[in-house]
Amino acid sequence: MPYPKRSLVDRFWSKVQKTDTCWLWTGGKDSCGYGAIKDSDKKQMSAHRLSWEIHNGCTPAGLVLHTCDNPACVNPLHLYVGTHEQNMRDKVLRDRTARNRGMRAGRACHLTETLVRAIRTRYVRGGISQAALGREFGVAQSTVMRIVHRSAWKETV
Repeated sequence: MPYPKRSLVDRFWSKVQKTDTCWLWTGGKDSCGYGAIKDSDKKQMSAHRLSWEIHNGCTPAGLVLHTCDNPACVNPLHLYVGTHEQNMRDKVLRDRTARNRGMRAGRACHLTETLVRAIRTRYVRGGISQAALGREFGVAQSTVMRIVHRSAWKETV
């Protein structure tokens, strides 16, 4: 007899690790570390947006933004609804704009030059897939691919 499917809310809570500050998403993540979960229609949604909806009801028009600057955080106390303009202003204030390079780039996630070097070294050594490296370093396989092929983090040796 097959197991009954768990609800989206049950699946959400099974992937949340609460700390004293942030509630960390331990499930799948996008290339920048934002939690991702599929709804009953197999449509992917952001875990932090789902957290907002669980705790506050339907999300009004706009984006769900973080106050803690931690993409894996789903703590509703660290989330607020804002506009694209607010999000862009926030990126500038936190110095995470695309004009920056390396770890200061807007989509750099949590990677540092040291971690990028480690990814490249491990991959060149062989015996590990890009997907496995992605899981180990908390980024998507596509991010690892861009790092090892130097289309991302080009300046890092």
